[in-house]
Amino acid sequence: MKIQLCLWLMLLNINNAFGINADVQHYNFYIDGVHYTEVVYYLPTTGLKSTYYSDSSFHNSIGLTLLLKKGSQIIKAEKLHLESPRYHQRKPLIHVIRWPLPPGNYLLESTIYDAQNSSQEITLLSSVDVPDYQISVALSDLQLFSICRNTKDTSLMNTKNGFYYEPLPYQFVDRNQNVLYTYLESYHTNKIKRENYFIKYKLFELDSNSNNKLVDEWIYRKDHKERDIILNTRDISQIPSGKYLLKVYLIDRNDFIYDSSAAEFDRYNPFWDKLIYLSYASKKDEQYFSQLSDDSVYISLKSLYPIISSNEQGFIDYLINNNRLAEKRNYLYSYWRENYADSAYYAYSMYMEEVRKVDQMFRSGFGRGFESDRARIYLRYGKPIEVFKEDQDSGAFPYEIWKYDKIKKTGQNNVKFIFYNSDLGGSNYRLLHCNAYGERKNEKWELELYRKVNDEYEGENPFDATGVKRTFSRRAREYFEE
Repeated sequence: MKIQLCLWLMLLNINNAFGINADVQHYNFYIDGVHYTEVVYYLPTTGLKSTYYSDSSFHNSIGLTLLLKKGSQIIKAEKLHLESPRYHQRKPLIHVIRWPLPPGNYLLESTIYDAQNSSQEITLLSSVDVPDYQISVALSDLQLFSICRNTKDTSLMNTKNGFYYEPLPYQFVDRNQNVLYTYLESYHTNKIKRENYFIKYKLFELDSNSNNKLVDEWIYRKDHKERDIILNTRDISQIPSGKYLLKVYLIDRNDFIYDSSAAEFDRYNPFWDKLIYLSYASKKDEQYFSQLSDDSVYISLKSLYPIISSNEQGFIDYLINNNRLAEKRNYLYSYWRENYADSAYYAYSMYMEEVRKVDQMFRSGFGRGFESDRARIYLRYGKPIEVFKEDQDSGAFPYEIWKYDKIKKTGQNNVKFIFYNSDLGGSNYRLLHCNAYGERKNEKWELELYRKVNDEYEGENPFDATGVKRTFSRRAREYFEE
């Protein structure tokens, strides 16, 4: 299953890079005696031709031709031109159409093309089967969202019943989504004779043979209504990568099923996969990590930030904010075992010695020492070969310049960092500028360092200036560039 997901992601990236693609989903609902179908288009703009503007913003245009057929008869035909807003970072276009349709079987033909490059075109066919909701107790189609929030703004197409939503593209839940949003409606439950009815959710994992394994279940009591809006959220952070089927049942207190609705989705959750894998791995060091105190676990996780990716930082934040102690311990163990299979505990202990050392070295009144900028650089790249300290430079805040002959992770030579203390209290030195790959760069760092005398800028005006005038005692740039 993991291989299938990786292949799916790879193919999606290829499509994004070389041409237009789209996801089309449709859902059937019923209100005030009218059946209608909601068609949701998720249209990535990656790979489309763009119109650029002088401020480096750009926009995209997509053409959309729709034919709805019943047999050989064309029921509806629309030709649309969709314009994105001007933006600096690509975002998908989302378009929603709601058609009143009587019960029956239809075929929707959607032709989607780049309006600025008509050679980029795809046609998607969708079978639209509209059931008859008019008489019986029933559930609508089940709709999955990637984002859902309350709103009073009704001008956007992807709003309804007091909330804004974005579709779940390609029915795929990625690593950054830990909540599954579901929407459906119930009809005519006032015809149920008993006092209440219930909405029951069952989540199944599907194997390669489409066999179902129940992994989660939850239920809600509902009041009788002619039409009811059922918006639900569920924490799926502990659901590993795989293919899933969510089924929703409308039942009475005797578990009699009046109707059901279902939706499949794929889940990609590499962090949780790692934790599950390790639960079956060697127990050699695990016992030690399982006995760490809550405070030790918290500090140990926080101290990993300088040496892990931003995605993993987000996952740690999630574990900490949701107080998942067992998972926090397991993640800590998993990190050190994965990187030091034969000596997880030893590697962890040596690293924590460094953390305790920098915590003392860079302690200030502005948080823990190991969370400071200097500690982060120290833990990430090691001890610098030279540190130049200056607190008497004319017009400058106190500063330090750290030098490294070579950064092992990137192979970069002659790397320098400059930290400064603009608070003039304690030892809260922040990273101002550096020449290291992937770290903070500030071409106007000298103006910030000499902020107290920044009217003495070099050049014709302060807007284009990148430095201040040199003097005998104003030598930060000389020290940094030597």
